[in-house]
Amino acid sequence: MRIPRPLIAAAAGAAAGAFGARVFSGEAPLGTPPLITAAVSLFGLATFAFVAIAGAAILNKDRAPHLWRAAAIAGAAMVGLALGAWIGRLSLGDRLKITHERAGVILEAMSRCAERTGEVPASLPQLVPDYMSFVPATAYDGAFRFERAPGFYRLFFFDDWGVRHTYDSTTRRWHAE
Repeated sequence: MRIPRPLIAAAAGAAAGAFGARVFSGEAPLGTPPLITAAVSLFGLATFAFVAIAGAAILNKDRAPHLWRAAAIAGAAMVGLALGAWIGRLSLGDRLKITHERAGVILEAMSRCAERTGEVPASLPQLVPDYMSFVPATAYDGAFRFERAPGFYRLFFFDDWGVRHTYDSTTRRWHAE
C-alpha cells in the first residue's frame, strides 16, 4: 500500500507542530534552544512553500500540473503543523505542576544558602553558581519573582490569567491570589 505524500507531510507537520506547542508553552526541556528554532521555523517554511508553490501553480496551470501536487504536499504540511500545535497545546499537561517542580529547585538552593550563610540571598541570580547552575524559568511567562524581608521570603510567579502564585517561607505553602 502506498501512502500519499500529503498524508506523510501532514503527519510530519503534526509531530513538529506538537513539539513546537510544547516549546512555546514553556514545557520543553530546559536547554533546547536549537530545537525551538527548528520547530518554530518549520511552520513558517511550510506556509511559505505552500503560498509560493500554489502561486506558481495558479500562474502556470496549463504548463505545470505537477505543481498542484507539490502545493498539496506543502499545504498538508502547513495544516498538519497548525493542527499538531493545537493538539500539542491541549495535551501538554499541567503547567502549574511543572512550575512548582522548577520552583522546588530554587527553594532547595535557597535552603542550602541559608544553612551556609545564615540568610537567603537578596536576589535569585545570587544563587548561581554556588547553589544551582542557573535560575529555572516558569512554564508561563518565564520569570520567577522573589522578595524578602527580615525573617521571611516569598517566591512567586504569574500564570496565564494573571493570578499570582506565591510560596511563603513562614507557612511553607503555596497560595494563589
